[in-house]
Amino acid sequence: MCEADADRAAATLLLDRVASDRHAWTSDLLTTPQGESLRTVTGIEPTEPFTPWAVLRERAGRAGLRLHGKGWRRQEARKALELVKRASPRPTVVLLLRDADVHPERLEAMAEVRGHYPGLVVALGMPKPELEAWWLLAVGIHQRPETLAEVRKTLGHDPTRTPERLNPKREDSKTSTKRVCGALGIDRPLAEAALAKVALAALEARGEACGLAGFLNELGPATDALYAG
Repeated sequence: MCEADADRAAATLLLDRVASDRHAWTSDLLTTPQGESLRTVTGIEPTEPFTPWAVLRERAGRAGLRLHGKGWRRQEARKALELVKRASPRPTVVLLLRDADVHPERLEAMAEVRGHYPGLVVALGMPKPELEAWWLLAVGIHQRPETLAEVRKTLGHDPTRTPERLNPKREDSKTSTKRVCGALGIDRPLAEAALAKVALAALEARGEACGLAGFLNELGPATDALYAG
């Protein structure tokens, strides 16, 4: 589950990169059409490329899920994993990727709920504040955007080094992640190219505060579940 198709693409790309790093025999295969024989990425329903968080409530209602307990954020995570548990076929690995936005407690809630589903291999990711923070970080390592000096002067910090300081909500704000990406000429193709090329060690070293390092660490056990057998 994730927010949008760009999140799905980033998560899949990083999953394959970590797999290639930990399980060398997958490296060549994952870059070819035959890679689909190793892993297929879908949503909870196998006919969809991903399941957006926005449809969770409707899907849970359709499935007759009525969950009770403290904390609606935990209920969201429970609904997601209950739907996964009921899925047929059940996935080998579950990726839950959700923007922090202004709610960083979402990650703690997902981690707590995951502990109640030992039968599922669940990897958690939380871009802080949103996916574009990972774009900024990766592109900043890969190449220096031409307008970086000007943008850095406007913000008072380097957004490719501290993207977690940006604003996920107000796109009219100078600190908006999307607005900053636009000012630096960073779009999805450029960002995905950077995520594909920058060394994983560099992404991990620089990506602690924005959540990227944590997600890469989560993907290690996930790839083991997929390929270590």
